[in-house]
Amino acid sequence: RALAGRRGTLVVQPRIATHPDLADIALNALPTVRVVTILDEVGRPEVVSATFRFASVEHAAVDNMKAGGLIAAVDLATGALGVACKGYGGDDHAAHPATGATIVGRELPGWLQVKALGVRAHAEAFGDYALIGWDIAMTPEGPVLIEGNGKPGVLMPQRAARRGLGGGRYGELLAHHLATKA
Repeated sequence: RALAGRRGTLVVQPRIATHPDLADIALNALPTVRVVTILDEVGRPEVVSATFRFASVEHAAVDNMKAGGLIAAVDLATGALGVACKGYGGDDHAAHPATGATIVGRELPGWLQVKALGVRAHAEAFGDYALIGWDIAMTPEGPVLIEGNGKPGVLMPQRAARRGLGGGRYGELLAHHLATKA
C-alpha cells in the first residue's frame, strides 16, 4: 500500500514469514529458491535448475551468496537439498554452520507448488522470454514469488550442483534456443 511520507511516497508491504519447516536454517533472513525455467522445444516453460539460498550467519539480513549466504542444489523431482556451500568458495556443509540443523536430504516444503508457480509465472507473464530465474520464498501460506530475473546467472547453479550446466536439460534447451535463433 502506498503512503505519503515526508520524503515522498512510500510503499509499505507486509513482512513475508519463512515456512516453519525452514526456520532452523533460515536464521533472520528469508530464504529463497532460485528456480530457473526455460521454454522447451514446443514453447512450454520447463524447470531446469533449482538452487536454495539461505543465510550462513545470524546477523545476515539477506540470503544471497554475495552477502556470504549458503547455496544448495535442489533435486528437481523431490525438492531435497544437497550439500551446502558458500557461493564464492568455502567449506561444504551437511548441517547448518550456525545452528547445526541438517541440510542434506531436507525436502523443501510445498516443492511441487514452488515449481508450478515458476512455470505458471513464465507461461502467463513472460512467454516471450526463453529463460527466467525465479526467486521464490516458501511461507506458511505457500510459495510466494519474490522476483523474476532475466539474467539468472550460471555460477550459482553450477557451484551448488558441482557440475556444469551443459550435460542436462539446461544445456540442451540453451543449445536449442541458440540453434533456432541462428
